[in-house]
Amino acid sequence: MVKDQEIVFITTTLYTKWLDYSQKLIKKHFPESETIVIDGRQNWPYAWFYWLEKLKSTNAKWFVHIDEDCFLSGKSGLLSLIEKMESEGSTL
Repeated sequence: MVKDQEIVFITTTLYTKWLDYSQKLIKKHFPESETIVIDGRQNWPYAWFYWLEKLKSTNAKWFVHIDEDCFLSGKSGLLSLIEKMESEGSTL
């Protein structure tokens, strides 16, 4: 079983009106997961990769890059995908 603490959610943002809502849903469904928000307003599209450096400071097993206008409606679907990847030794 995948634990919240094993997942880090990364969002590269342009600070649209959707960021706050998206982040609240992540925290609602994965309250013990770390979230990293990267300011993507400068140097787009290269800013999309700024989060790679931040990953060096985390011990999480799984990284989920989620757009600011993507909304998690539940926990089970994502956990099911991670567990499938884990059982098959898959990466993406």
